[in-house]
Amino acid sequence: MDLRPLPRSSDTTDMSAADGAATSWRRVRRTVAVVSLAGLLVALVWSLTAASPSTRVSDDLRAQLRQSDPAESAQFTHITGGTRVMECAMRNLRYGGITDPDAGRLLVWLGERPAPDDAVAIADRGSVLLHRTLLDDPPFDSDWVSFSRPLSDADRTTIIEITGQPLGADLVAPAPPPVASVLVAEALEVAASVERVHVDETTGRGLVRYRIEIDADRLDALDRSGTVTDSPQIVPRLDVWLTDDGSVARIEVRSQHADGTLGDAEDGWLVEYEPTNVEIRAPKPADVHDVSGVDRSQLRPTGLECAVEM
Repeated sequence: MDLRPLPRSSDTTDMSAADGAATSWRRVRRTVAVVSLAGLLVALVWSLTAASPSTRVSDDLRAQLRQSDPAESAQFTHITGGTRVMECAMRNLRYGGITDPDAGRLLVWLGERPAPDDAVAIADRGSVLLHRTLLDDPPFDSDWVSFSRPLSDADRTTIIEITGQPLGADLVAPAPPPVASVLVAEALEVAASVERVHVDETTGRGLVRYRIEIDADRLDALDRSGTVTDSPQIVPRLDVWLTDDGSVARIEVRSQHADGTLGDAEDGWLVEYEPTNVEIRAPKPADVHDVSGVDRSQLRPTGLECAVEM
């Protein structure tokens, strides 16, 4: 779900097809600890010049992905690699939600258990809404505070400071995260190799696991400041789990060094998907307070929980 440093310099809902492809990878997801990996993933769409590999495995994977509906709503659980020590410095590394690409809406709750009735953020083409539970002593009585689009730089900064990375990246983006099949299809366009690893029976769903290694020569390497470096030192490796109907059930992204060794477990993320019929509904207008009437200095995020289990 992208992997580009934020905040972004612009926010628009009028995107060309090429812009949409870049945005997909811009939001394929990322912690501050893996911003360099995030930049690499975003760059792969922008620097797409060579033909995609034509192998039996990649062609088979593409054929399966075409069975899925790119406009279908999906429930997801996002887990950023890391430890409780990281959670003392970075907020909301584990969250779930529902993405509705057709309606252009995203609903988010915190934690790994599905909780659509306990949403803490809702983003659509018109606004980004944050629930008061994300704030420390909010200066308003309403349940929600609204940031109207197009978002200003101040809006994007405030939203990301309150929600943290990588959640904030999805909320300030001009469209909700694309469905998993779109992300995987775009990764195939810059793949160095694609292999069918095995059938994973551990979930009880008989998932088929594929591994996609990105071609480092087709990426522009970015360091954490966004500066172009001499050569890419790490590239993303994607493991993808598919159901028998072509739906993506899981995507795991890890950093991989040029010599083929994997980066630390913290340098990556995991997203699990499943279809859903839950409709994303906006709060009542009476329950929403517009941020334009709020002193930004009073919008402080809740404190981080830093208890470390030994």
